[in-house]
Amino acid sequence: MTIANTPDRGDPQATAHDANARKAEFDDRIERWRDRLTNATLTDAQAEGFECVACGRNWLISPAVSSVPIGFGPKGQVFVCCPCDSQGSALDADAERFSRKVAKRVAADIRDRWLSRHRSLDTLAAELNLSTPALKKLITGEKPWNTAQLGILARLLGVSVFTWLGVDEEIERGVSK
Repeated sequence: MTIANTPDRGDPQATAHDANARKAEFDDRIERWRDRLTNATLTDAQAEGFECVACGRNWLISPAVSSVPIGFGPKGQVFVCCPCDSQGSALDADAERFSRKVAKRVAADIRDRWLSRHRSLDTLAAELNLSTPALKKLITGEKPWNTAQLGILARLLGVSVFTWLGVDEEIERGVSK
């Protein structure tokens, strides 16, 4: 029985397409986990590829849990378990939405509080020790703001960082105390 739209495994084009798709998925996974691993302290077992770098699940103790490679550590290839990889994707999407929301709030304050007085992003970029193109990427949400940049910017604009992060809204709704 033949299933429609199933590539023939003997077909070199289909095999190349599958290989390219797997490579793209692997590259996306590595990119997604790279920032988390940059400053992470791995245990010996994690660095040697025997444990999930996110939750510490040991493959020797829990062999039924699938894992996927996410790059190379100081002692070899490192892995994450599939449940953590799925959670990581969801967390990344949430973080990206939050980052865009913060960027919109910051952009509005830059427009209202800085550009109304100074008319130029060049001076603001200099105050933040950034190039003007780098500042524009932060304002548009193309790159995320870091806490140091937000702190300096809040001081320059005379606003609270918490407003940009939405903390004031949560306090008003009673979510945080």
